[in-house]
Parts: sequence; C-alpha cells; structure tokens
Amino acid sequence: MSYYKDMHVVYKTQNRLMSESIAAFLEAQGIKTVVDQDAAGSIYGFTVGKIGEVYILVHESQIEKARELLKAMEAGEFENTEFAEPI
Repeated sequence: MSYYKDMHVVYKTQNRLMSESIAAFLEAQGIKTVVDQDAAGSIYGFTVGKIGEVYILVHESQIEKARELLKAMEAGEFENTEFAEPI
C-alpha cells in the first residue's frame, strides 16, 4: 500500500461494493478516501483470502476522525438517520 503517499488503511472488507459504500460514507463526512484491491482480485472478482481483500485508505491527517466515524457506524449510530433535502 506504500504507493499511496501518506495514505493508510483504516478499514478492510472482502466485498468491493461494501468498501465503496463505506468509502462514500466517509467522503460524505468530509474524509477523502481511496479504495484499493489487488488487481487479480478485482479482475477475477475474488472475495476470499488475501487476494479478495479490499482496503479503504485515508490521508494520515484524517485517520483519527475516520476511525471514530467507522466505530460509530459499526455501533449503529447512523442507522435511521434522516438527512436534509438537497438544495
């Protein structure tokens, strides 16, 4: 993962769609993300083992905030949340 300068893994899944959804959640909270998966896992759709892992990376300056949000998400604190209508 070192080819993403100053980016660090904060979450991993075995599912690309789940990773993209979680990354979108973080982006909505103002945290820039990168979703990364081994090329073979992505090409062949592997979802098991090391090759199937999908990583969510954030900039080192946002790690703490991202981890707090992910912990709250896993605890269900964002379930049934109503959002304002877009302008």
